[in-house]
Amino acid sequence: MGDGVVSLASLEIPGTPPPVLFRASHRGLLARLLPGEPEPAAIPYVIAVPEEWTHRCP
Repeated sequence: MGDGVVSLASLEIPGTPPPVLFRASHRGLLARLLPGEPEPAAIPYVIAVPEEWTHRCP
């Protein structure tokens, strides 16, 4: 079960940056199973994007 497969073509929105792809499960994008695991793949991106948007706003 899951939320289904999304084609790469459907992720593209004209005038926006290309989608960011991660090699991870949904859980593995944002959470560690064990404390010794490396930082989840999406965390740096989730932090960087709003910071980038903030710097673009007047």
